[in-house]
Amino acid sequence: MRKALFVAYFFPPLGGAGVQRTTKFIKYLPKFGWNSAVLTAKNPTFLYRDESLLEDIPKKTEIYRTFHFDPFGGRFKKTLKEADVQTKVSITRELKRKFKTFSQSVYKNFFPLETLQVWSAASILKGQEIIKREGVKLIYSTFSPAAGHFIAYVLKKKTNLPWVADFRDFWTGNSILPLKGPRRIIESFLEKRVVRKADHIIVASDLIGEYLVEKYSMPKSKVSTITNGFDSDDFKDKVQVENSEFSIAYTGTVYWTRSPVSFFKGLKKFLDENPKAKKVTKIKFVGSFFDKEGIELIKGFDLTKNIEIIDYLPHSEAITINKKSSVLLLLIDFKDTREAKAIYTGKIFEYIASDRPILCIGPKSGVAAELVRQTRTGVVVDPDDINEIAKALKQFYKEWEVGQLNIIPRHDIIEKYSREHLTGQLAKIFDKLVR
Repeated sequence: MRKALFVAYFFPPLGGAGVQRTTKFIKYLPKFGWNSAVLTAKNPTFLYRDESLLEDIPKKTEIYRTFHFDPFGGRFKKTLKEADVQTKVSITRELKRKFKTFSQSVYKNFFPLETLQVWSAASILKGQEIIKREGVKLIYSTFSPAAGHFIAYVLKKKTNLPWVADFRDFWTGNSILPLKGPRRIIESFLEKRVVRKADHIIVASDLIGEYLVEKYSMPKSKVSTITNGFDSDDFKDKVQVENSEFSIAYTGTVYWTRSPVSFFKGLKKFLDENPKAKKVTKIKFVGSFFDKEGIELIKGFDLTKNIEIIDYLPHSEAITINKKSSVLLLLIDFKDTREAKAIYTGKIFEYIASDRPILCIGPKSGVAAELVRQTRTGVVVDPDDINEIAKALKQFYKEWEVGQLNIIPRHDIIEKYSREHLTGQLAKIFDKLVR
């Protein structure tokens, strides 16, 4: 059986959508004739941990963890996030806000740490050792962070092995969190080298691929879209929907560009117009969401009794909450950007596999909205249409009230997004490159 080297900073026991993408590929590749070795960071800094994802890694997979140092990484961000919640004195909050703004500016403009952090130097040497020891036939790397592609780029030059570069997100083309100054210059240079040197590129959505093809004048045949997906193993056990309350679940992260404000306004209108519903409606936000200002926002809409905030849970527990809920809430970036239309979000694929109705609040012309419509798994509402959000909630509630809140999804379409099926697509690319 042939072996691929996966270069991935985000790897279990870390959690999150980016971790799951890599983990599920590694889980299912043996079914298609490929084993894996993993080159990742030792004691990485990130907001989320999910030990349960380690169970997906085949026992034969060797995992190599190398030293890294990133002062502006996850631990730094977590400190700022905790400060958001704990800050009460206004002058302290203002000082913290100024420090946060300054540090983020430095990070975006002058420190290409994701590219040039110590992890890269340590991993390049280790990668060469792994390739020789494990008999590696192909290199796979995933962005973000940029260091993964940088390491793979150097390994490709030193070994001339086939290289598949994965773009889970836009890199220098990210218009929501744009890089600036020297960092943009350095990483633009690196992105160009990665795109030119990689033997094949996979992207998480068509629009990312179209952007890269146009920017770098690449042949379309060099780029393949392999979306995120759902693991069928997570949905084998049937779970009874809890009908004691009209429950709405959101599992994942709320970013500043993925604001729940429109949903709160629509929810407030729905509850004010339906007092009976207010007593039985419960919204569960599961994951990393709200700083102190976010909590105040919920209080300002008088929704404290209806909204429950739950910390990040292991992946399996979050899926169970989805399957038990009356409705699943999907928030897509509200900003009118390329990303808003290109983003599926990792959770959408597990949503469509949960057999629960989805309330998608986002651009109607985006890929996420199209997927919800194609699979017949819910309704799509524009973030600016508060009346339509309230109307959708009312309709869902009325159906729940009479025990008829169900959907008839297109399982033939949904199955195309299973992790096993998607990994099969990746294996075909590997096979073409290694004959």
